Amino acid sequence: MKRSVGLHIRLLRYNDIFEAIVIHQAAFPDFFLTFLGPVFLKLLYRFYIQGKTEIALAAEHDGKIVATLLGTTHPQEIGRAHV
Repeated sequence: MKRSVGLHIRLLRYNDIFEAIVIHQAAFPDFFLTFLGPVFLKLLYRFYIQGKTEIALAAEHDGKIVATLLGTTHPQEIGRAHV
């Protein structure tokens, strides 16, 4: 029998950003956005948390964030929103 992983999905909050950056850097060490550094990543995560059409989620296991998801409901506008 397969056991459930027991993840809890919730909105990402401002006080989660540091943890999200650590996860991001570990998951994507050679990714372009990672090379832009933690200050940039902090701004990026804040943008998604604040955005009206953006989505920022956290997956928790045993009360610890183990993954994040960033997205948008309007991908055709994402480039313009960052400028």
